[in-house]
Amino acid sequence: MNMAVSGFAALIMLLAMVGLALLIVALVDLVQRPSESWSASGQNQLVWALIVVFVGFIGPVLYLLIARPALDGAARTPEVSIAAN
Repeated sequence: MNMAVSGFAALIMLLAMVGLALLIVALVDLVQRPSESWSASGQNQLVWALIVVFVGFIGPVLYLLIARPALDGAARTPEVSIAAN
Protein backbone atom coordinates (compact mmCIF):
# COMPACT_ATOMS: atom_id res chain seq x y z
CA MET A 1 0.00 0.00 0.00
CA ASN A 2 2.84 2.39 0.80
CA MET A 3 4.32 1.91 -2.69
CA ALA A 4 0.99 2.81 -4.28
CA VAL A 5 0.73 6.00 -2.24
CA SER A 6 4.28 7.06 -3.04
CA GLY A 7 3.71 6.32 -6.74
CA PHE A 8 0.56 8.42 -6.69
CA ALA A 9 2.39 11.23 -4.89
CA ALA A 10 5.16 11.08 -7.49
CA LEU A 11 2.60 11.31 -10.29
CA ILE A 12 0.95 14.32 -8.64
CA MET A 13 4.35 16.01 -8.22
CA LEU A 14 5.20 15.34 -11.87
CA LEU A 15 1.89 16.80 -13.06
CA ALA A 16 2.38 19.84 -10.81
CA MET A 17 5.87 20.43 -12.21
CA VAL A 18 4.63 20.08 -15.80
CA GLY A 19 1.79 22.49 -15.06
CA LEU A 20 4.17 25.00 -13.51
CA ALA A 21 6.55 24.72 -16.47
CA LEU A 22 3.67 25.27 -18.92
CA LEU A 23 2.50 28.27 -16.91
CA ILE A 24 5.97 29.83 -16.97
CA VAL A 25 6.51 29.17 -20.69
CA ALA A 26 3.10 30.59 -21.59
CA LEU A 27 3.50 33.70 -19.43
CA VAL A 28 7.00 34.45 -20.70
CA ASP A 29 5.85 34.03 -24.30
CA LEU A 30 2.75 36.12 -23.67
CA VAL A 31 4.67 39.01 -22.10
CA GLN A 32 7.45 39.08 -24.69
CA ARG A 33 5.10 39.41 -27.68
CA PRO A 34 4.98 42.91 -29.16
CA SER A 35 1.64 44.69 -29.05
CA GLU A 36 1.58 44.81 -32.87
CA SER A 37 1.34 41.01 -32.97
CA TRP A 38 -1.58 41.08 -30.56
CA SER A 39 -3.52 43.67 -32.54
CA ALA A 40 -2.68 42.09 -35.93
CA SER A 41 -3.92 38.69 -34.76
CA GLY A 42 -7.07 40.06 -33.15
CA GLN A 43 -6.12 38.55 -29.79
CA ASN A 44 -6.31 40.30 -26.43
CA GLN A 45 -3.19 40.03 -24.29
CA LEU A 46 -4.92 40.77 -20.98
CA VAL A 47 -7.64 38.19 -21.59
CA TRP A 48 -5.08 35.53 -22.44
CA ALA A 49 -3.00 36.42 -19.37
CA LEU A 50 -6.07 35.95 -17.19
CA ILE A 51 -6.90 32.65 -18.88
CA VAL A 52 -3.33 31.38 -18.44
CA VAL A 53 -3.19 32.34 -14.77
CA PHE A 54 -6.70 31.51 -13.57
CA VAL A 55 -7.93 28.57 -15.65
CA GLY A 56 -5.35 26.21 -14.22
CA PHE A 57 -3.54 23.48 -16.13
CA ILE A 58 -5.66 23.90 -19.25
CA GLY A 59 -5.12 27.69 -19.52
CA PRO A 60 -1.48 27.54 -20.64
CA VAL A 61 -2.30 24.62 -22.94
CA LEU A 62 -5.07 26.64 -24.59
CA TYR A 63 -2.73 29.62 -25.00
CA LEU A 64 -0.01 27.49 -26.57
CA LEU A 65 -2.44 25.73 -28.91
CA ILE A 66 -4.72 28.63 -29.91
CA ALA A 67 -3.21 32.07 -29.30
CA ARG A 68 0.46 31.37 -29.98
CA PRO A 69 -0.04 30.02 -33.52
CA ALA A 70 -2.31 32.99 -34.31
CA LEU A 71 0.33 35.38 -32.98
CA ASP A 72 3.07 33.63 -34.95
CA GLY A 73 0.97 33.89 -38.11
CA ALA A 74 0.33 37.57 -37.51
CA ALA A 75 4.05 38.19 -36.94
CA ARG A 76 4.95 36.52 -40.27
CA THR A 77 2.28 38.30 -42.29
CA PRO A 78 3.44 41.73 -43.39
CA GLU A 79 0.90 44.46 -42.88
CA VAL A 80 -0.36 45.89 -46.12
CA SER A 81 -1.02 49.59 -46.04
CA ILE A 82 -3.21 51.10 -48.70
CA ALA A 83 -2.22 54.64 -49.54
CA ALA A 84 -5.10 57.05 -49.84
CA ASN A 85 -5.21 58.92 -53.13
